[in-house]
Amino acid sequence: MRLREIKFLLAKYSDKISYQEQQLNSGNSYRVIGLEKAINAINQLSVLGFLNPDIERLKQFDTVYYSKSKDDQMILDKTTHFEIKNIIRTAKEKIEGFQALIANSISEHKNDIVSVKLPEYNDLNDLSIFSKI
Repeated sequence: MRLREIKFLLAKYSDKISYQEQQLNSGNSYRVIGLEKAINAINQLSVLGFLNPDIERLKQFDTVYYSKSKDDQMILDKTTHFEIKNIIRTAKEKIEGFQALIANSISEHKNDIVSVKLPEYNDLNDLSIFSKI
């Protein structure tokens, strides 16, 4: 996948990784709204590979990870809430880091510059055939 494609995917889904929280019962539980949407956005970025450890940690909370509710709300106990919150925060930090890396790695699109994607070469023989053309 090209860097510009990765940049597009990260921009498309990074803003969707957020949810609202409301403390209940003197802090023993939390109502979270939008967590399903946030987890779905993280899953969309799984094709890039760098969030796979975070996804695996989210899957440990199967009642949260696989939750499907009409209004995207759920009640979490304090411990689960903070662990999920830390995983989401870590994923967002990784995404922000990759976005900064990509922004520094690729130049802005200019009309007088042509970008050419070369074929992938498996060995030097492939490259030598291409260079003779």
